[in-house]
This record gives sequence, C-alpha cells and structure tokens, in this order.
Amino acid sequence: MDTAVLAQLGLSQKEIDVYLALLRMGSSSASMVAERTGIDRTLCYSLLDKLIDRGYVSFLTEKKVKRFSATNPSKFLMDTQVQEEQLKKLVPQLQECAGKQTPSLSIQIFKGKEGVRWFFSDFMNHQEDAYLFGDVVRFQELAPIQLEKYFRHLVENNLFEYIIFSEGDNPGIHPTQTKYRTVPGKLISSSAIWVYGKKTLIAIWSEPTLMITIENKEAADNYRAYFKFLWKLGSKKGVLSKKLGKARAFI
Repeated sequence: MDTAVLAQLGLSQKEIDVYLALLRMGSSSASMVAERTGIDRTLCYSLLDKLIDRGYVSFLTEKKVKRFSATNPSKFLMDTQVQEEQLKKLVPQLQECAGKQTPSLSIQIFKGKEGVRWFFSDFMNHQEDAYLFGDVVRFQELAPIQLEKYFRHLVENNLFEYIIFSEGDNPGIHPTQTKYRTVPGKLISSSAIWVYGKKTLIAIWSEPTLMITIENKEAADNYRAYFKFLWKLGSKKGVLSKKLGKARAFI
C-alpha cells in the first residue's frame, strides 16, 4: 500500500503507522498499538493525541481504560477538499501580494513526475486551444490520470488540441477535439513542446524528467508559428479518436 499521499497531508511516518494499525485492529488500547507498531508506548500516546487533535483517531474510556479507534478514511478526502477551498481563497490574495504588474518573461523549471502533473494542472486553469509537437507519448506514461482530466477539460470547455508527431509513432487515442499530422522524424524534437495562450511548455525526457515553462507572448507566438509551418508540411492527417471530431481551422 502506497501511503506517501498521507505524508503530503502532514502526517509523520509513525503517525501513519499508528493510524493503519488502528484501522486494521479496530478499537485498541495504546499498549496494543505500541506492540503492533513497535513504537515506544510513551511516544505512542503522544502520536495518538496528535491524531485525535486532527480528527483521524477517536477514543472511548471503558472501565478506566482508553480505547482508540481510527476514524473513517474518507476524513482524508474531506480534509483535502477543505484545503482546496482554502487555497482557492488564498491564491488570489497571494497574487495580490506579488503586485499587479505581470513580468513580460517568466521561466520556471520542474523535475520529475510532479512537473508533468503541474503542466496539466496549469493548462486546465486556462481556456486555450493546445498545440503540441514532438514526443508526446511520454505524457501518457508519466501522468495517465492527469491526462484523462486534461481530455475531459478539452471536451467540457469545447477546446481543441492539435498534435504533430513523428511518422511511425502512435500517441494513442485522444478525444474528438484532437487533430493530428505526422512529419518525418528529423523535423521533430525528441522533447515535447506544448503551446497555449502566452505559455510554452517544454518537456525534456531525461532522467529525471525536466519541465520548462516559458511565459512570454512573443516566445509563444514564435513557437506557434513554427508549429503551423510544420502543420502545413504534415503528410498524414486525421483524428486520434474512434469518433470523428471537427476542429476549428487555425491556418
């Protein structure tokens, strides 16, 4: 069982161990939890108190003995929803702190899968058509869940995706809002370039994966112009879906 996400909610590994032990054993005394987890009894009491404060553990006194129980795991989902709502309120205030003047050029670099997930999340905060070219297959391998959310975002917001990839490659099935063309491999980078609005996102499939985002209108316009140049050279045309979709003309 991968419990790393619980650590992202602020739980220590020992707190996670205590919670899981209670979840498996049911109502138990602190000494039983300490024995099950191998954690010192005094420390175990401290960890239980912390979990009680956060609402992940409850207790009941029976015959002068405290018995502890793990609360329903759905509590974690409730907490993430609360955090999301709080962040939605906080982010605009933080943006105000940053000042009203938007820089003409902003560059950020991310490493690993989290960078890929950030790419998708950032796109879904915009109402822009997407232009992708290069090795786009790796997105499916590194972030399949985010990719599905991205597809739903395209469909629900009537946005379109245009893809150019190397002849012989197979980028998989995409929604009806996707149009593609193929070009000889020598014309396509082994990286992936994703352009929308005034943003250019470059995925370098190294180890670890590097994600570079450039926020600059001129740079985005230049990459989009290059994309359209390659689009005109594309030999194969079609849609990456079992259903035929009609995309907006952009050339």
